[in-house]
This record gives sequence, structure tokens and C-alpha cells, in this order.
Amino acid sequence: QEDRIIVKTLLAKKAAGNQAQSGWKSTVWSAVATELKKVAVGGGAEKTASKCSDHHSNLKSEYMQVKRLRGMSGFGWDDGRKLVVADDEHWNQLKKRDPNIGKWKTTLFPIYDEMNSLIDGVIATG
Repeated sequence: QEDRIIVKTLLAKKAAGNQAQSGWKSTVWSAVATELKKVAVGGGAEKTASKCSDHHSNLKSEYMQVKRLRGMSGFGWDDGRKLVVADDEHWNQLKKRDPNIGKWKTTLFPIYDEMNSLIDGVIATG
């Protein structure tokens, strides 16, 4: 749920013109932290602007992994489940080259479309 709140808030800030090619304006991360605090349910670390920015960096990294997989030969995307799909042979070959990326065989990425809206055309991918 936190991921969805972060992405929803960032999409609203992007629509308001608060996203630049170089990143987000500093006030954006404070707004994200405020939104997360509204739904915080006891426990867990305090949601600071810095932690929100760091978490978004992790989401970007995950998005780029999923996007890369979707573009690879033998891999596809189940849009209903928001899951990278491929046969076991392709997954096994991939895990030999990059063991860390194998998690996407069973890990859903339900915010892919929203992340694509935030990132596509903003960060260098080459």
C-alpha cells in the first residue's frame, strides 16, 4: 500500500509540474511523507522525506529490472497479474547470469504502469 501511495502522490505532483528532468523538487518528498503519515498504522520507521526518496529509488530500480525483463526474448508480461512470465528454461538461463533478478518469476509488480508514467522519458536507460 505504501508503494501505491508514493506513486499516486508522485503522479499528482508530476501533473502539477513538480517533476524535472533532474528529479523531483524537494517539496515533493515532504508531501509524499505527509501522505504516508496519514495512513500509517502503528509501528515502523517514521516516514521522512529522505526515506521516501530512498524508497522511490528502490522502486525505480525494480521498475527498470521488470522493464528489462519484459523486453527480453522469451519473456512476456501478464497484465492481469502484473507478473513477468517465461518458461522455466528462460528463467533458469537468466538466473545463471543474474541470480538476483530471478525473484521476478514469482514477484508481482502491480505499480508497473504507474511507474512507467513517472519514469518513461525522464531517466536515461542506455
